[in-house]
Amino acid sequence: YGHAEVAHFSRKINSRSKWVAGITLNIPISQGSRHQSAIAIQQASFQQHQASIFAMKRQLRQQAIESWLKLKSLKSQQATIKVQEEYRELYFDRSQALYELELKSDIGDAMVQNTRIEYNKLKNIYLRAVTMAKLLLLMGEDFQVLLGTSTK
Repeated sequence: YGHAEVAHFSRKINSRSKWVAGITLNIPISQGSRHQSAIAIQQASFQQHQASIFAMKRQLRQQAIESWLKLKSLKSQQATIKVQEEYRELYFDRSQALYELELKSDIGDAMVQNTRIEYNKLKNIYLRAVTMAKLLLLMGEDFQVLLGTSTK
């Protein structure tokens, strides 16, 4: 920034000229400290936002991996439950036959075990559906695809 001035003298003065002109310029040698600190503040803010985004992405990836592993575990449990269910059905049939022949009366125990297996089976189906929905949401997909009510 600067300042310019022009003057004309109407009176006679002991000078060589009636006109005078002058220019004043202020040129800072360095404005680096103010400018550099503003840049540093913006860079720090940018890096902080990048770190937040990176942390969120890492957290989402971790949740997706945990959901996927849980889904694999639940599928494995499903196979185990199926084997237990088959065994319990045979056990129930055996207990029912012995009860009808009046040889042994452990049919109540067989019924309780059948009910427990049925509960475990339904619980497994529910947990697989919830985990799959969570995994779909983490991937940005519409979880209603599982219900058959997707609007896509």
